[in-house]
Amino acid sequence: MFLIILLVVVGLLLIVLELVFLPGAIVGIAGGIMVIAGIVKAYAELGMVGGNIFLTLSLLVFGITAYFCMKFRVWSKFSLHDRLEAKVNEGILTGLQVGDVGKTITALRPGGRAEFNHVIYEVFSTGGYCEEGKTVKIINIENSKVIVEPVN
Repeated sequence: MFLIILLVVVGLLLIVLELVFLPGAIVGIAGGIMVIAGIVKAYAELGMVGGNIFLTLSLLVFGITAYFCMKFRVWSKFSLHDRLEAKVNEGILTGLQVGDVGKTITALRPGGRAEFNHVIYEVFSTGGYCEEGKTVKIINIENSKVIVEPVN
């Protein structure tokens, strides 16, 4: 009888441990197998009535555990509640205008980096390749994408 109770209790603890701490399903599967083994052993040793009682008690304990975990929001204590309010490249292109002239810091293939007004920006050339150190002019600004072309 002690082995049956031990299998079910340890199995339920492993399932809860899986849900709260250890993602990956291996611990939860092991817990499920232990619970099933305990219930099967209860049917084998205690007969149909004893096995049914043990199964009902196991489901009841698991249900009560799940209910209290949900009621007291046990899962939320392990989750991140912060929200990111910033947007990617928000305000990064302020001060740039179509027609500004700058110099490439890296080769543009077609993307790369260029310096305008002592600030380095990610830019894209209209054509394919543009060498490092070339003078470029902004011909278009779309959302957060700066389009440049070489100045001859």
